[in-house]
Amino acid sequence: MKETMAIDWSTMPIPIDDGGASHLKGERVPGIALNSTGGDTVDLRRLAGYVVIYAYPWKKRPDGPVPDGWVSIPGAAGCTPQSCAFRDHAAEI
Repeated sequence: MKETMAIDWSTMPIPIDDGGASHLKGERVPGIALNSTGGDTVDLRRLAGYVVIYAYPWKKRPDGPVPDGWVSIPGAAGCTPQSCAFRDHAAEI
């Protein structure tokens, strides 16, 4: 089993909504088919209710080495605060 890093959420800055995406409220999601972690294809237009769409940045091919310097980037080698939050709060979401 992979160990997970404990995060002290009290030290994380609270994000401030600058309104930059407020024009998107009520807009329809385009019909884009994405591969899910379950191996299925999910068409975004067919989703209903509240949905979290999270894309983790691609860092390498599964059979290839990690790029030089990758592990020196905060969060790149594993869990970012966003990734950990989705994992830790999946049941609530």
